[in-house]
Amino acid sequence: MEAEYIAYSYDGATVSGYHYNVGGKQISYGATTTCYPTKEGKPEELYRLSGTEAKKEHWNTEFLRLGDDRRRLVLSVFPDIKKLDNLKPPKTIYEIAVSKIHKAGLTRVCSRCDGTGHYSYNQIDGTRCFKCGGRKFTLPKIADKYLALVKKTIAAGRESEDAL
Repeated sequence: MEAEYIAYSYDGATVSGYHYNVGGKQISYGATTTCYPTKEGKPEELYRLSGTEAKKEHWNTEFLRLGDDRRRLVLSVFPDIKKLDNLKPPKTIYEIAVSKIHKAGLTRVCSRCDGTGHYSYNQIDGTRCFKCGGRKFTLPKIADKYLALVKKTIAAGRESEDAL
């Protein structure tokens, strides 16, 4: 079975599911026809995608779950990302975008741990700093001015890489 993306309607609300096979096992995310029983019985199928279209639709759904600021940041670093196929998961792409922004010098040293990535000890997380998540840096507030600076700086870096 190739990848499938199915959108269902449950009592007027739209829910989607993504299904694919890995080594003979079916893996599912989201809704299936056996989930969410309705008063009327079986849910109504709105549309079904398969193959590359299904993977792309699932990626877009996960991308929307990142949150507005994270999506805007990713699109500032990778403006053409939605046109590409076979992408890594959106959370991974967000981490890559943050790494590129850090390498471009557009982050701040964490004010809580002073750039060490460690703060106070607890039994669950050890000494990992909660403000920066152990990264040693934080991002400024994601405002339009900052995103414009990110776009400009990252684009200038791409042009210098292309010249090499």
